[in-house]
Amino acid sequence: MEAVLGLIEDHGDRRLDHFIADLLELSDEELVRAWHLWFDLRKSRTPPRGFTLAAMTDDNAARIVVLALVTLLVAPVTAQAPAGNANRDEQSVRAWVQRWNALGGDNAKAIDELLALYAPDALHITGPLPHQRGTATYRGHDGIRVLAARIAASRQGLTYRIETETANEKTAELLHVAAGPWKGPSVAVQIVAAYTDRDTSTGAGGGKRWVVPGAAFFQLVDGKIRRARIYYADAEKAEVEPQPKRRPPGE
Repeated sequence: MEAVLGLIEDHGDRRLDHFIADLLELSDEELVRAWHLWFDLRKSRTPPRGFTLAAMTDDNAARIVVLALVTLLVAPVTAQAPAGNANRDEQSVRAWVQRWNALGGDNAKAIDELLALYAPDALHITGPLPHQRGTATYRGHDGIRVLAARIAASRQGLTYRIETETANEKTAELLHVAAGPWKGPSVAVQIVAAYTDRDTSTGAGGGKRWVVPGAAFFQLVDGKIRRARIYYADAEKAEVEPQPKRRPPGE
């Protein structure tokens, strides 16, 4: 029994197939004890009929014991991993918003920090800039760097945020996460983007400020963005009215 408990205690972050392989190395007697341990933990007094020491020497019976142990004792450990990964992936999306907002002017460091969120072969797909037509696809770090530099040169005061919803006196950012076939998650968010046009001839600000809703869909692997598809509802784009200047008291 010490061998079984030792394997469970030492499992930690080891791969599940390695853990199963170690269980298969247990002797027939240890497998029988493991089988009884499983029923004890499930508060069942006796195992089913026919599961004797002789039956346990059969390979199929041994596999049943391994499966039972893995289901009961290992699954709670491995179930924690997706939650941790989900938090990491959500943090990557939130970091994308923050680093996009940091763009502005000739800020190479901000662009480098944004690119660090993308996989080397990532695709960033969005609608066209004013000088483009149709869908624009930027490939890899070099392509995405071109987009980021154009945005930094033509806009200032970037203020992207993830849309929030309020219910039952609680407010939360909504990130919709689903598993993807590329062995990673998909994260979808509603966004609201605000920015001020920059005078491209002088680099100065003072242009009109705009706000536009949109949506962003991210495919991630190991915390890195492999695909980003960004949509803006240009038909709902609105100019932000400047705040009226107030006269100082006494004038």
